[in-house]
Amino acid sequence: MTALSAGWADPADVGRGDELRELVRANASLMRALTVVRDSGLPDGWIGAGVLRDLVWGHRYGDGFDLRAVRDVDVPFFDPADLSRDNDQRATARLAAIEPGLPWEAKNQAAVHTWYPQRFGGPPVPPFRSIAEAVATRPEYVTAVAIHLDPDNHIAVCAPHGLDDLLDGVWRRNPTRVSEQTFQQRVARHQPAHRWPMSASLPVFPQAGRAGDQVVPRRWAPAALPGLVRVSRPDRQPRRVDQRLRRVSTP
Repeated sequence: MTALSAGWADPADVGRGDELRELVRANASLMRALTVVRDSGLPDGWIGAGVLRDLVWGHRYGDGFDLRAVRDVDVPFFDPADLSRDNDQRATARLAAIEPGLPWEAKNQAAVHTWYPQRFGGPPVPPFRSIAEAVATRPEYVTAVAIHLDPDNHIAVCAPHGLDDLLDGVWRRNPTRVSEQTFQQRVARHQPAHRWPMSASLPVFPQAGRAGDQVVPRRWAPAALPGLVRVSRPDRQPRRVDQRLRRVSTP
């Protein structure tokens, strides 16, 4: 899979994809990492999650972005032929052998169902059928995005919930697998308002009307909250955000 159409909810998202690609192409270290993943031979390898959040928000709300300073370079890949945990370790070692010094973390998304309940609790989860299904379950919509460099050097974007949260500075819970309690713990651990100090922190509650559903680092007055909350299941209709929540906080 080199491109994903399921992530685009409306034509405006195509332009948002170009907005993300521009930021990625301007960062030589991230482009090098994408090349390493592509040339490593990992089946359907992508880069996503916190790396893209840190890239975009570091430039827009913080003091820049350094790929070597991120917690990990998250590389989801899809290999249904080998569901062993050793496969993850071999994949990570392969990337490190090509490009040492980066905190690579490769995980086979085809095998997540074999260890997820033991690690995080809860009932068994069904196997993912694709990278897109895996990306759609990330804890927040802002990290439910991945990118891939194809043989023609085109950057494919996998964004099952769209790109508004990533590009507009929205920290919103993805309820697919993450409870409100876990979300609150993640907000406390990540401290978004402190990590991106050039932003203001504005709590809004578009999903259930409860405090803590969303934390919005906000610097740009024109970037209002997205009016559409995308859902991962195509058989569900998108839900409108209460227009009273379309507020902007500036320093």
